[in-house]
Amino acid sequence: MNPKLLAVDGLGMLRRIYGANPSTNEQEKAEGTIVTMQQSFRRALREHEPTHCLFAFDAGGQTWRHELYPPYKAGRQPMTAELQAELVKYKQQLAEEGWVQVEHPGHEADDTLNSVAFSALSVTAEVVLLASDKDVAAAGQYGAKVYDHFEHAWHNSAWCWNKFGVGPDRLQDWLALVGDSTDGVPGVPKVGDKTATKLLREHGDLEGVLAAAATFKGKVGENLRNEADTARLSRQLTALRVDLFPAGLDWDTMRVPRAARH
Repeated sequence: MNPKLLAVDGLGMLRRIYGANPSTNEQEKAEGTIVTMQQSFRRALREHEPTHCLFAFDAGGQTWRHELYPPYKAGRQPMTAELQAELVKYKQQLAEEGWVQVEHPGHEADDTLNSVAFSALSVTAEVVLLASDKDVAAAGQYGAKVYDHFEHAWHNSAWCWNKFGVGPDRLQDWLALVGDSTDGVPGVPKVGDKTATKLLREHGDLEGVLAAAATFKGKVGENLRNEADTARLSRQLTALRVDLFPAGLDWDTMRVPRAARH
C-alpha cells in the first residue's frame, strides 16, 4: 500500500479553534481550545486514515520574511500566556504519543507544509495538508491535497479557480498584486481581486504583468509602474519555501503510532 501522509498546520488549527471559542475566561478558553484541538485531530485521523503524519508548527520569533519587510504580520495579536502554556503541554503529549512535530527556525509552518508537498514528489505517496490558510493552496501545484478541516472543503485547483480566478501555480502572484492584509503584504494600490485575475490571465505571471505595465492606461497602470519594486517584494513575501527537507522526508519516523491505528 502506498503511503498516505497527513501534515497538520498545528498553529493554524489552534488559532482557528481559539478564535471560535466564546469563553471570556482566558484559562478556560485556553484549556477548551486544546480539548477541541485534540478532538479535531482525532476526527482528521478518522476522515483521512493516514499511514504517516506530522505536525508543522511555527518556531516563533523573526522569520526571513521579517528580514525582507519588518512590518510583516505586525498586526497579528500574540498568543496569550495561558494558551502558550496549554500548547506546551499538548506538544509534550503529542511527543509522548509518538507524533512527529517539525519546526524550522526562521520559517513559518506554511513553509514547512509546502516543503513537505515538494519533497514528497519523489515518493509515490498521497499527501494531505490539513490547513485553512489560503496561501497553502499553492502547494497543490506539487500534487498535494489541501483540506480545510473546518469548512470541510478541499482547497484544490477548482477551488483556486473559483475563488481567485487563477490556478494554484499563480496564487502567489495573485496575492502579490492584491496584497494580504492578514499578513501585512502590501500589494499594489488599486489592484483588486478582479483586476489581478484579469492581468494574470492576460500576461501569465507577475513579471509578465509588470513587463506589460508600460502599455496600461489609468491609475492601475501608473501604480504598477511606480510600485514595481513593492510588487516584487510582495511576491517574495508570498513565496513558500520548498527546500526545508534537503535530505528528504523521514518516512519511518512519521508512521502513525501503533496505538492510534485502532
